[in-house]
Amino acid sequence: MQLEGKITDYGDLVHQERWIIKGKRLRAVLHVGRHRKATAAERDSSTTPRTATPGKVDHHMDLMADQGFDLLAPTFTDEMGNATDAPADYASEFSVSDTSILAVTDNGDGTAFVAATGTLGQAVLTATYTFDGRTVSGDELVTVVAGLAERVTLNFGEPREVTPDA
Repeated sequence: MQLEGKITDYGDLVHQERWIIKGKRLRAVLHVGRHRKATAAERDSSTTPRTATPGKVDHHMDLMADQGFDLLAPTFTDEMGNATDAPADYASEFSVSDTSILAVTDNGDGTAFVAATGTLGQAVLTATYTFDGRTVSGDELVTVVAGLAERVTLNFGEPREVTPDA
């Protein structure tokens, strides 16, 4: 265990005193744009970074297996959820907890397009923004569900004789 701050050793007992200066803690709130059908290229998750699933997510949404959505520019909030000014210049990075379920295309301007790969299940989309030596993130749990019926599969029964034996 790493001890920090003022440490007083009393033999079998150690007293640790730490003072932490409260500062403005920013969060990023993700904004989802319109849903649309995703192309085959957008469903390719081979270049999407993978990340661990966080313990807490900010929002949850359902997405049909053949769709995707625009991830718009974020809103930055303080620790109490109040909107605050966005940093003048920030870098963004997008990742998902399961690349077999979601693929991300980074637009390079703090926005992205997120597409379902066609596999049903849940994945967490994480957007991380870095500025002034600080990092804030937002997490969205996406459940990929079956899309609308577009094809039909014919099911055949056992073959049987249609003319009587004579």
